[in-house]
Amino acid sequence: MWQNEVCDADRYAAMARTEIDHRHSIRRTEFGVRGTYLNAIDRFRASQLATIFSTQIGQQTTLDIPSLPEADDADFVRTAANVTVATGYDGRYGSPDLLAGVNSAVRQNGCDVVDAGRCTAASLLNIFRTDPDVRGAILVTGAGGSASDVGMDIFTQDQQPVPVPWQKYGVINRAYQTEQYHTTLVSIEDALAQFRCGDTDHKPETSAGVQFEESELILPDITADGQHLFRSVRHSGGLTSVQSEVEYRQWLRRWWPNTSDVAVTAMVADSVVADRLQWLASEKMLKIQLRTKQNTFVKGDSAVSEFVGKASVSFEIGEDDRFVRVASRHDGFHSADKIVQWINRAAHSDNSHVTAHHTSDGSRILLADVALPCSGMQQELISDGLAVAGLITGLLSNGTNYLPA
Repeated sequence: MWQNEVCDADRYAAMARTEIDHRHSIRRTEFGVRGTYLNAIDRFRASQLATIFSTQIGQQTTLDIPSLPEADDADFVRTAANVTVATGYDGRYGSPDLLAGVNSAVRQNGCDVVDAGRCTAASLLNIFRTDPDVRGAILVTGAGGSASDVGMDIFTQDQQPVPVPWQKYGVINRAYQTEQYHTTLVSIEDALAQFRCGDTDHKPETSAGVQFEESELILPDITADGQHLFRSVRHSGGLTSVQSEVEYRQWLRRWWPNTSDVAVTAMVADSVVADRLQWLASEKMLKIQLRTKQNTFVKGDSAVSEFVGKASVSFEIGEDDRFVRVASRHDGFHSADKIVQWINRAAHSDNSHVTAHHTSDGSRILLADVALPCSGMQQELISDGLAVAGLITGLLSNGTNYLPA
């Protein structure tokens, strides 16, 4: 979801498309960047990238402010003071090291930092619900890459990626085509209108998928003395540590039933997600069989059968816990489209305030909550695999709903 004007502005700096050596390159992805730890991204390069990302977050915040006083020094970018950025890191080997560089760079760039510590994408995004002053989030993660990859995902308050005009910061953006497609969000307004009029069988309209143009980023050779060239204010920001896991688990509780006879199997790739499921099983009367396997996705009929076993429903949640796949005992994995339609029919029969939607490429299931328990917006858009799993488990627990064949 890199904005079209940003992509157009970058093209003049793009070199001829060529095969990229991923071991030593920093790759731009849909939500951020990836690269091999130390070979491509070390603490210094992470600091450079964090400086650029925090500058962009600050300038996006400025767009919401009617007027700002003129800067005394033309070398300083006029952005809102005290822009707050949440940061966190995943369980990869190099992530804690990179977070130290990210936090230092963001603070020296004039932003306040809310440090969530060890977390996941979903729990970091939960900070937007608990702290409305947070304008952006940076997650140090290598999710979706090889075991040696690290990187960053960057989000705005509406959980969208941060568009970056790379050439503005002296970064060469060498593009190459991939088979990946933008996970463009569905038209939530259309889906909510269909839900409110009772037409739950109508397939929500989705935006057309656009082929994603990955690229190799070549950072400028900036010395340590000049790494804060894009500093947005004159003073450094503060650092606050938060108990993000405690707050996230309390929010997660409401998506799971208090008791259920439904047997659930869950395969997860992150130990933190596994701990959350064990906590839910102990806090509530739930039958959850947990399996953990790093960086593995279930493939093939025999693997699916072994994964599902005798469970009524099974979920697979990867390193990026915004993504979930759903499987049943006899039918294997279901498409996101089929699960979304089933949730909307089953939830409508319970007079629920939640509707389900999916991204245009079918990679993510999204929930739109119109009850506004945590949001000042007209609806809250939720991208969270555990929340989806809990909602499905609750809908199956009433004994009248069954997963689609």
